Amino acid sequence: MTVVTVLPPTSEVLFDTRDDGRWLRITWHPADDAFVLSIWRDRTCAATFQLARSASPELINTLTRSLAEGPGYGWSPSTYARPRARWSWRRLLGG
Repeated sequence: MTVVTVLPPTSEVLFDTRDDGRWLRITWHPADDAFVLSIWRDRTCAATFQLARSASPELINTLTRSLAEGPGYGWSPSTYARPRARWSWRRLLGG
């Protein structure tokens, strides 16, 4: 028998391109004014991340910029070594 889970109407499921049982569920929680992004492996939730509504435009802009750059743009170790000026690693680490 197949178990069916009904998702809230404001959920979306995206499957990992590696096709190894991983998927991302994005759910809007209006009471918290936040999206919850959860990473699943088969039927087990491996991690969650709450994204405030106020931070969602930054995520959307990042995705849009990446799509506009096209498939030829690649990441390299030197790219990771140069974080964008708007990021403050100290702020992220609580310093």
